[in-house]
Amino acid sequence: MLRALDEALGMFGESVRGVVYYYCEVKYGAKREELWRPEKLEALADCVAEIFGAASRILEEQVLARLCEALNVDRASLPRGFKDALAYLATRYIARP
Repeated sequence: MLRALDEALGMFGESVRGVVYYYCEVKYGAKREELWRPEKLEALADCVAEIFGAASRILEEQVLARLCEALNVDRASLPRGFKDALAYLATRYIARP
C-alpha cells in the first residue's frame, strides 16, 4: 500500500508527497508507515481531501488504481467512496494476520 501511495503522490512531485505525509502525521497522528492500517485509513482520506479539495478525486483514483494493480483486484469490485474502498482493501487484502 505504501508503495502505491508513494507512486500516486509522486505524480504531484516530491514536495507534495512530503507535505501529505507530514500533514497526516501532525494533524492526525498517522505516520507514513502506519497508513496501511485500517484504523489509520480514514486519516489518510481526510488528509487528502483537506489538502487537495475537489482535486482529491484525481489522487484518490490514482491510489486506488495502484492498489488494485498491486493486489490484483478489479477496481469495479470496490465500494464507490475512497474511504470505503480503502477499508475494503485493507480488511480483505492488506491487513491479513
